[in-house]
Amino acid sequence: MKFNKTLLALALASTLSACGSDSSNSPATLEKEVPQETITPLETTVAGQAVKGVLANAKVTVYKFDDSGKAIVLDPATELEDGEITTDGFGNYSFVVIGYEGPIKVELSPSTDPANPTTMVCDAPEGCGGTPLGAKINLTTADPEFKLAAISVLNSGGEAKVNVSALTHLAAELIEEEGVVTADTVAKQSLKIAAQFGITGDITQLEAAVTTDTTDLLESNELERKLGFINAGIMAAIFSGETGTTGILSDKLASIVTDLVENDGIILPNDKDDNDSNFELILTDVNDAAGEALKAAITLISEDDSLTADTTEILANLDIEAVKLESIQVGLESRDDGRAEVVVEQLTNGDAVAKAKAMVEDVRLFTHLFDDTTTEGAGAKTQGDEYLALMESAGDMVAAEADSFTLLGQISVQLGYLTELHDADKLSPEASTVGIDISELIQGAAGRIIFVETTSTGGILFSINATGDNTDELITLNASAEFSEDSKSIVLSLDGSIESARAKFTLKDSSFVQVNFDSAASRTTLEDDTFEGEIISGELKLNLTLEQKTTAAISAIPATDTTEAVEAVEAVNDPITFTGMLHTKLLPVKER
Repeated sequence: MKFNKTLLALALASTLSACGSDSSNSPATLEKEVPQETITPLETTVAGQAVKGVLANAKVTVYKFDDSGKAIVLDPATELEDGEITTDGFGNYSFVVIGYEGPIKVELSPSTDPANPTTMVCDAPEGCGGTPLGAKINLTTADPEFKLAAISVLNSGGEAKVNVSALTHLAAELIEEEGVVTADTVAKQSLKIAAQFGITGDITQLEAAVTTDTTDLLESNELERKLGFINAGIMAAIFSGETGTTGILSDKLASIVTDLVENDGIILPNDKDDNDSNFELILTDVNDAAGEALKAAITLISEDDSLTADTTEILANLDIEAVKLESIQVGLESRDDGRAEVVVEQLTNGDAVAKAKAMVEDVRLFTHLFDDTTTEGAGAKTQGDEYLALMESAGDMVAAEADSFTLLGQISVQLGYLTELHDADKLSPEASTVGIDISELIQGAAGRIIFVETTSTGGILFSINATGDNTDELITLNASAEFSEDSKSIVLSLDGSIESARAKFTLKDSSFVQVNFDSAASRTTLEDDTFEGEIISGELKLNLTLEQKTTAAISAIPATDTTEAVEAVEAVNDPITFTGMLHTKLLPVKER
């Protein structure tokens, strides 16, 4: 596949467009009547990884839920693109759901074929019932009843991530126990489990690090490693004192779930020493074992002679993370039964519009905390209404100015290419100092990109002055571009401004765009317009101020043979300013 250099630009523009107002007066919300025969079924591509340790060649079963909370297997003939789904050797899986959105359950179970068994890597530091750390357990023969699951919610097609780990399994059991599976119950129980282990965010979106794999540990972030070590800690707690593997995982996971259901999802913080014959998961046991798994990982990395990257930084980070693992925060106060009160924040599920509506509802709830029928409450109500209007105006402004980021996206990609040329000594000194004519790189744009200096970390600092094909669009930026050691990703640190006729975006120096490729970047000439590879992911984080300009109204002008139509635009007499962070993950659009 050849990488289209406008991909990032379109991703940025579409991301911002999704943040716009939900006003029914906005042309963007008007729906056109589509002939029935042109409607195609909703498709959602779901990808994930199963780590408890790594589950290889596991059967993947996908369920939806009826109104009573009963799990129903998706029909492989009509609701799944592929009815036979298994994990690969690294625990990865993917499938396409057709014509359905809402809660789904991803459940993994062992293969029934002894010649092609399901295996699980033992990640417990002291081993798993005789199976040493890093070795594989044959689940097909040792534990055919074993199951590991995750429940998430699919929204609006596109792409979704649903990872499976020990924590997602515990949450899934609690979710189903509620009887009705909704976005709210999914978020509530998932956050309850995550909070007890000090994990923030959606655990189905978090990919647990493989603690027995040095490469994966080097590439994972701190939160991914933390989840990986907690996974290992739970494995260690389950196999503590065991000499075999037969039926251990499924039996003890069932005991853990029974205990959680009986205690409102709250894990026992410490051993209460009540001679209970049933197995209970204890947080201190998990935490201690997670720390031991972390120490084993440090040893593994230190002794791995095959690693070519400098491991000094990762080892230092692991030492710091070991200190953080010394205690797991489980809540505020202990209850009479020895459990802890766990307080979690409720996440809002859905797309950008759903989250915006939730924020508006939060503001409305705040105003209702006051008695707005009295004089004392009138001020709070008035301020709340004014805030709602301000939020809607900010949304309108972002939606209207989303196209201003198209040129930023195009320039971001070109800076990556210019950095490749500079590092390969294929960008002439004259071109570096005089600058590159932007029109040679981006059709319809004008201006120059000038090389300023090499940064202290080996990156390239550029100065950019550019206008788009619409001359009202102006970019003045300083951008440093730095490739990773393997040339598979580039980070562009930005500061400066993006200006249109109706607004100005000021980017502060903590803003960046990161693009990750599936193979090392390579470009030999300025004219080379393609990159043989794919964008596999990216990240956009803009610390910005949006300043609306005072403008006159523009009347609608119909199109002619020589001009495009001009939409009517209301006058802006009371401009607003918004300061905040725009942070999103970027995914490539798959070609069909």
